[in-house]
Amino acid sequence: AACASSPKEDAPLWSDENTIEQAYPSSSYIARIGRASSAQAAESFADSELTRHFEHSVQSVTSASQVMVNNASGTSKEEKSLERKVFVDSSMKLFALHHTQAWFDKKTKTYVVCSYLDREEAFSIYENQIKISRQNFEAFYNKARDENNYLKKISALKDCIPAADSYLSVLSFAHTLYPKSDANYEKDKETLTSIDSQIAQLKKTILFYMDIKGDSNNQIKDCLTNIFTKSGFTITENKSPYIIKVLVEPDKTYHEETITANPKVSLQILGQNTPFYSITITGSRVSGFKQAEAFVNKKIFDSLVSELKSQLPSELENKLF
Repeated sequence: AACASSPKEDAPLWSDENTIEQAYPSSSYIARIGRASSAQAAESFADSELTRHFEHSVQSVTSASQVMVNNASGTSKEEKSLERKVFVDSSMKLFALHHTQAWFDKKTKTYVVCSYLDREEAFSIYENQIKISRQNFEAFYNKARDENNYLKKISALKDCIPAADSYLSVLSFAHTLYPKSDANYEKDKETLTSIDSQIAQLKKTILFYMDIKGDSNNQIKDCLTNIFTKSGFTITENKSPYIIKVLVEPDKTYHEETITANPKVSLQILGQNTPFYSITITGSRVSGFKQAEAFVNKKIFDSLVSELKSQLPSELENKLF
């Protein structure tokens, strides 16, 4: 009777979390298990588990700035999480996953499948994506590195940031995929993470001289000084190759008993005698009696200060701030 009984079918090593390391050692493979009532569903679950592994392992994943949703407080955790998933899903398609043949677990009456990839094999395929991302970043960074005008250099470095974030994301994914590759990209990572500090250092180096006309009580000068110093720049009373030229125009019209004004501030930034940026900001329309012209003037300058505080930082954000 003993000889006639069916032999016990041993579970594959890869079918259990406690023994999967013996079948697919983590030093060479990334493997995850899926269980379901059908072999096809088990394979899908295993693929999902493998993707989830990357979602948790990749620490810094950022898409190009165009596809990011920004608000006053920055990108939300939910948006970051979504971007991470989109990035990982698209990256996973760059290399083929391997699957074991489904095994039916009679005890739980479920099919078990292991999805796995060979780290070295997968990296050899993904490496082309690294090269593309590096080339994209270098195209921006080389332009910034070769620029001698500090204002243009800051602007060029800011243009690097989306490409730098994307390249860092690719390298983070590569680290999760094949940690042995890290040594090849250490210098690149140092450059990528130094961009903000390079910009900050350039700001400290630039001394802006403000050439301002029409600002009778220094209200506009004080406002602009505050805006630029908050952004890391220094305003000097001495002549400098870096100049902020400002023209304040109250644009008052006198009527029989009243005054109306459509004030504006024209601002031009020059670096090394080269125009860098210009903008005209218009204040709110102001009106008042001739007998109270001093009060009208106050309203004109208050309006201009309010608009400068509201508009200028955002207007210069991508260029300098």
